[in-house]
Amino acid sequence: MIMQCAAMSPEKRENVIKQFRKFRLPFLRDMKLFLLMVAVLLYDPLVPGLENPQAVEAIQKEYKAMLRRYVLVHSGVPEEFGMSRVHNCLASLSIIAEVLLEFQYK
Repeated sequence: MIMQCAAMSPEKRENVIKQFRKFRLPFLRDMKLFLLMVAVLLYDPLVPGLENPQAVEAIQKEYKAMLRRYVLVHSGVPEEFGMSRVHNCLASLSIIAEVLLEFQYK
């Protein structure tokens, strides 16, 4: 992985570092919150080739509802602020996953 990271363009490397910095808020370091965010990303109904995207979407909606409740109860910040940070982190996880996939197929 070190060699692969060395091959990363400076712009992409800076983007990944910037994405990881978003996790500095204390409540975003919570493992349960992180796992709920990952579940929301994993159950993506837009993935091509799914046999039943509606079922996947229903599962994703359940995880989103759990995530919202968890943020409301455990974040210690107003719900809108907490969910805004969660959405930013979800976007960050997607960007990081894309970069990792690029290296997996090189």
